[in-house]
Amino acid sequence: MAAEDQDLRRRVRAGDRGAVETVVDIYLPQILRTARGAGLDTSDAKAVTQATFTVFLESLERFEGRSSVCTWLFGILHRKIVKSRRGRARDRLTDALDPDFEDRFDAAGRWRAPPRPVDVDLHHKERVRGCLESMGIMR
Repeated sequence: MAAEDQDLRRRVRAGDRGAVETVVDIYLPQILRTARGAGLDTSDAKAVTQATFTVFLESLERFEGRSSVCTWLFGILHRKIVKSRRGRARDRLTDALDPDFEDRFDAAGRWRAPPRPVDVDLHHKERVRGCLESMGIMR
């Protein structure tokens, strides 16, 4: 490991504010690019990046220095991306229904008026077509 990285690790572990600012300056663009590269839209990528650095700052005292600061940050980022994707998948499952569709059910989830069977609709269409043809409107 490069001497510069070892020094940065040591300073981060000691809680050196300048070292923390250096980490943010160096890695913020990389973290954001990686989040975007993972398929997150701009808004989600920024939120994940912010969450990554929030965890980084909140957990400085737990950083043992066994890995590089970069590896530690990207590990946090990975967990935040996974969490974001799970949240989006969960949101899609609970998205509001189309209001026209939702109006067909009561609060208990029962049909307000059950749909008519397809054969009934076909029968009505054939009758209308027959009437229109007999009047010379449709051929």
